[in-house]
Amino acid sequence: MAVHRKLCHRNPHRGRSLGVSNVLGAILFVFAIIVLTSLIAVVTNELSAYVSSVDYMNAMERDRSFEQLSLTPVVSNSYIVSNITNVGSVPVNITQFVVLNKATNSSVIYQKNLFLNPGQILFNYNMSFITPSNATVLLVTSKGNSFLILVQGGAIWH
Repeated sequence: MAVHRKLCHRNPHRGRSLGVSNVLGAILFVFAIIVLTSLIAVVTNELSAYVSSVDYMNAMERDRSFEQLSLTPVVSNSYIVSNITNVGSVPVNITQFVVLNKATNSSVIYQKNLFLNPGQILFNYNMSFITPSNATVLLVTSKGNSFLILVQGGAIWH
C-alpha cells in the first residue's frame, strides 16, 4: 500500500505548467515563421519592382539612343520649311519646338505632336511659327532628344 500512496499524492499542477510552456513556445515559433515569411515576401517584391524599373529604364535609354532625325531646312518666304526624316530604328514623336532668339535673348516653346515611324519623311514641313532671324531651333522628342536647326542672318547653318 505504501507504493500506492506515493502515486496518488502527486502534485496536480506539475504537468500543467509544462504543457503551457510548450504551447507558448509553439505559438512563438509559428509567429517567428510568419514574420520571416512576410519579410522574405516583402524583400522579394521590392527586388522584383527594382529589377522591373531598371529593365524599363534600360529599354527607354536604348530606344532614346536609336532616335535619329535628318533635317533639311531652308528659308522660304520669311519662314522655315524643312524635310524631316526619321532615319532611326524606332518611332519618333516630336513634342516641342524650342526657339531661342539670340537677338532678344528670349525663348519660345511651341507644343506640337509630330509622329514619324522609322523611314518616314515629313515633306516641306512649314514652320511658319518661327521667324528666321538669328535663332536656334531645337526639335525636342518625347524621349528627350533634341535636334538642332541654327539660323543666322536669315540663312540656315549646318
